[in-house]
Amino acid sequence: MSHFTTYLALSAPASVMEGQAIETLNSLAGEAPYRAESRGLSDGDGKSYILQINGLGVSVTFVDGQLPLEAWQVAAQRNVSWPDASDVMRFTRAHVVVSLVTDSYDHATAVAGASAVTVVAGALAKHLPMAASVFTESNGIDEGDGIWHMAMALIAGRFPDMLWMTLSHFTGRPMPDGTPTNGASTHGLLSFIGRELQLEPAPLQQAEIAKRLAGLFQHLVKNGPVIRDGQPVGIVNLEKTIAHFMPEGRMPSVPTIQLILEVSSTAQSQTPGAGPVMETPKTDEAPRAVFGKRVN
Repeated sequence: MSHFTTYLALSAPASVMEGQAIETLNSLAGEAPYRAESRGLSDGDGKSYILQINGLGVSVTFVDGQLPLEAWQVAAQRNVSWPDASDVMRFTRAHVVVSLVTDSYDHATAVAGASAVTVVAGALAKHLPMAASVFTESNGIDEGDGIWHMAMALIAGRFPDMLWMTLSHFTGRPMPDGTPTNGASTHGLLSFIGRELQLEPAPLQQAEIAKRLAGLFQHLVKNGPVIRDGQPVGIVNLEKTIAHFMPEGRMPSVPTIQLILEVSSTAQSQTPGAGPVMETPKTDEAPRAVFGKRVN
């Protein structure tokens, strides 16, 4: 069960009144299928209220005081693209807690719930002295008001893989010709499809691995758990990626889809960076839109 709790770390105490949050979110959404309403549960001083986003309750609580270390430390350590994250977080002075009120129980409600929390957090961030945002399901962290831009991208149809998913990279044994190999595990997909991804070491750069796993993340969050055990995830040019279901991967007790990249000797000799990209699995189903609607 996931509530997709998101923390907004602030450089100074501040709050956003309920009406302003609703106005900003509805303006941001435009014609997209997101509509914010009041549940009439505000505490009166604007420090706590519950918004209703297309029937889903999202609680908002403003807290004076630094976000506790245990809420952001792992996220800051994992984010290699923001080396100053820990230093920034230590100097925050207040935070906001944004969370889904009810449990998500399947793929459709998970996507709808995570989307509702992110668009609310994004609308709030527009008016706050933002230092960072932290997404607890993935231990993802992003700098400044990045979640505002992610919310806009989400409304336009792209899931925020930079926040909803994080990666743990690892290395493997070199190829017979000495070429180094890299692999990675995802954090964050479990809440959407009941499993994480683990790409076993392959002769790929970490940036290329991140690109491929981000593309597969987008596909799985949009379409649900469509990968089957033993199924090729991608067959492109001279490489093939096979999916294997495992009760756990590098993370103990976390169901995992192990991805094994099979590369022919000809493909291995290609110029680095010129190799094919991972294709997402085909499905006959129409893709699901957020809030359970389908896109024709």
